[in-house]
Amino acid sequence: MSINQENKKFIRCEICGTENKIDSVYCNECGAQINEIKKEEVASTPKEIKTEKKKDKAPVNKKNTKKIDPIKLTYLTVTLIVIGGAILYSSGIFDDPVSTTVQHNHEQPVDDFHRGVDMSKLQEINNLRESVTNNPADHQSMLHLAHLLNDSGFKEEAIKWYRQYLKDHGDEADVWVDMGVCYFDLNDFENAVSSMLKGIELEPNHQIAHFNLGIVTYTKGNINEAVQWWNKAIEINPTSDIANRAKELIKNNTNM
Repeated sequence: MSINQENKKFIRCEICGTENKIDSVYCNECGAQINEIKKEEVASTPKEIKTEKKKDKAPVNKKNTKKIDPIKLTYLTVTLIVIGGAILYSSGIFDDPVSTTVQHNHEQPVDDFHRGVDMSKLQEINNLRESVTNNPADHQSMLHLAHLLNDSGFKEEAIKWYRQYLKDHGDEADVWVDMGVCYFDLNDFENAVSSMLKGIELEPNHQIAHFNLGIVTYTKGNINEAVQWWNKAIEINPTSDIANRAKELIKNNTNM
C-alpha cells in the first residue's frame, strides 16, 4: 500500500491519516499495511502457547547450557518444525477449547503464526476498539480485542490491550502467558520469558507456560534449559497432549 512519508521519523497512513514510526509495517490506529513486510519478520520460528500446573518451580541450571552457532540453530529450528512440535500455545485452549470465553484459535502452527495480518477481522477489530475506547470499564471486550488482535497478527497493539487489562486483572495467569506469545512472535524473548514466568508465579502448575518457555529457550539456542522446561511440563500432567509433545521434542533433540 502506498503511504505519505512526512519525514524521516514518521509515515502517514493514507487510510486514517495517523502518523506511524518510519519502520512500522502496519498502522497503529487502523491496522492498514503501510510498509512492505520484511522477510525476516515473517521467518518461520518455533511457536505456540498453553497452560497447566506444576508444584515445583525449580530454577533452571544454566551451567551446562549448550551454545550453538546460528547455522546449527537454523537447522535445529527447521527440524523442530518438521516433527510438528515447535509450537507455542495460548493459555487454556489446547485441552479444552470450548471453555474459552473468547473464541480465538491459539493453536496456530509455526507457518500460520508468522503469516501476517488477517485483514478479514479488521472491521470487528475497529468496532471493538471504538467500543472499548468509549467504555474502558468493559474489560471483557478489552480482553476480546486483545485476543483478536493477537490472532490477527497485530501483536504490538495486542500487547497494549493485554497490559491495560492486566492493570485490573493482574492475577490472571493465562493472560500473562498470552501476552508472552505476542512478545515471542515479535522476537522480544526477554519480555516473552518474563511474561510467562509471571504466569507460572501465579499458577505454578501452568503446563503451557512451562512448555512455551522450553520453546523460547530452545529458539535462543539453550537446548539443555529447554529440555528442563519440557520435563517440567511432562511432570505436571504426563498423559496430556502437551506432555506428549514435550516428550517428542526431548526425544528428537537431546542427542544433537
